[in-house]
Amino acid sequence: MEELTTVEKAKLTAIWATRMTRRQIALVTNGKRYGSSKVKPIRRWQLVGFPGPGGRESAGIVDLLAIRKNHTKPKSPFKRVELFEII
Repeated sequence: MEELTTVEKAKLTAIWATRMTRRQIALVTNGKRYGSSKVKPIRRWQLVGFPGPGGRESAGIVDLLAIRKNHTKPKSPFKRVELFEII
């Protein structure tokens, strides 16, 4: 079996980290699968990735951002769905 290069390992690590983050988001949302529901639509998380050069992990602090509208009733002066939940 051929040994992976450092760049190839970094790409695989970035893919693995994104998948595990999506899984964690699913667990945080009461075990429902990410962005799907057979009974009723759930508030879907929109994922924004910040990959580094060539698809590898970035050198910054943030690699992935998950955001969705907050549908709970907020305090004044905000109205429903004007605020976001961010992970």
